[in-house]
Amino acid sequence: MTATKGIAQNNNILTQGSFEHYEEGRFVGWYFPNTTYFKKIDNPEEQRTPQSTKCVMVYPRERAHFETTETTPVLVAGNRKYEVGIWVRGKKAGCELTLSCMLYKQNKFVGTIDNFCTVKCTTKWEQTIGELTIPADADRCIIRVRISKGSDDFIYIDDMSMVVKNTAPAVPKLSSADIDITRYQRELDVKWKADSYPKNTQWQVSLNGKPYLTTLDNKCTIKGLKLATVYEVGISAKIGETVTDEVKKKAVTGNLQVTQEASWRVPFLRTIGEDGTCKRTIDLFYTDLADIQADIRYWLDGMEYTPKEDKLTFSSAGEHTLEIIIKEPNGQEWELYYKVNVTEK
Repeated sequence: MTATKGIAQNNNILTQGSFEHYEEGRFVGWYFPNTTYFKKIDNPEEQRTPQSTKCVMVYPRERAHFETTETTPVLVAGNRKYEVGIWVRGKKAGCELTLSCMLYKQNKFVGTIDNFCTVKCTTKWEQTIGELTIPADADRCIIRVRISKGSDDFIYIDDMSMVVKNTAPAVPKLSSADIDITRYQRELDVKWKADSYPKNTQWQVSLNGKPYLTTLDNKCTIKGLKLATVYEVGISAKIGETVTDEVKKKAVTGNLQVTQEASWRVPFLRTIGEDGTCKRTIDLFYTDLADIQADIRYWLDGMEYTPKEDKLTFSSAGEHTLEIIIKEPNGQEWELYYKVNVTEK
């Protein structure tokens, strides 16, 4: 079996479309009536590609035909579109072929799709692809090839195929230039352009080749990272059942602003502004925290507070107090006190 340009053979439901299997004077899976002269060709010089081992040669007498057999029917699904491909070369140009489809439900004939594709033969191997929609009341079919305009010299046919037509929407391509990464010591804020994508696009984010999260938003924060470390972020879009190729971009997390042992190193929340303003819910992201395993406790308006999912939520807008005690495993300890102004309700 050889690969065809435009239709993938590994999805081909014409199981003998490559004409490779020839037994007892016939091609397996095909019916050639006595009125149609044909011959198997296994001369490499006449093959479509060096990988081919056989093709079929037909004398193009007008109205001659051949078709898939009733004993090996082509199983199809109703209300589905298919593409049927055929490779043809003539010793002379000018011959024409038509493709038709006989439809069945179980073993009962239910109709015909006549001449859904016309093939014009040249002296070079060329592929023609026709489209057809199988009606709801059919579950199998026979594909017929008929000479509609004859010639006085032989034609060669190879690699017929029938595949489900891809009706998935076209997916725009994302590039690394569309990805923007803001780096911090322990986090990466990742954003990407999504203007040309549907609103229901699912974005798959990976970190160093491993799945990290799936989101409907075109941004995310990757957290819990190591200091001064190279990370590779991957983004792919999923629209329905179609998934784009993953686009990757590298970024390096920041290092401590001072050495870990420096007596003047003081970890602080980067999600609270220098003037004490912040949102009602803040992420507990720190700058100059040397050890991510540090023991950190919180008191909000004098009451001990247990964060959820690395977030802290103030009870209301306005002024609040926040006390934090940080103990790193090496014995360093800090007590932080914030007087904050929550700017959103």
